[in-house]
Amino acid sequence: MAQKLPEQSPAYKRGNTIAFVRVVKHYLAKYDWSQKDLAVNSGMSESMISRMFHNVNGKGDTFYLTPEMVMKIAVGVMAGWEGYIQLMEAAFPEYTSALKNRENYCTMTSHEEDI
Repeated sequence: MAQKLPEQSPAYKRGNTIAFVRVVKHYLAKYDWSQKDLAVNSGMSESMISRMFHNVNGKGDTFYLTPEMVMKIAVGVMAGWEGYIQLMEAAFPEYTSALKNRENYCTMTSHEEDI
């Protein structure tokens, strides 16, 4: 019997860039940083940061947010544990939903049928 997959947003699997960038902009304003400052402090390239911000305004979908990128940004903006969680929740709300509902995220994303 096939397991029913949960409802998923269009941003599923590549992160919710719009919500994530909104939180990142908060940190940039807090430190009065530019995108270049963020790139230097996070260890990400300026072009990657630019693509992340560029993707938000609907001009392209070439940026795919990953949990590893969220970690780099969190470390770069000195977000701490709570800030990291906030950034992850913004980027990947389905992870938070799975944890709150005690679902196994691996089975949520599986397209295989139960045997």
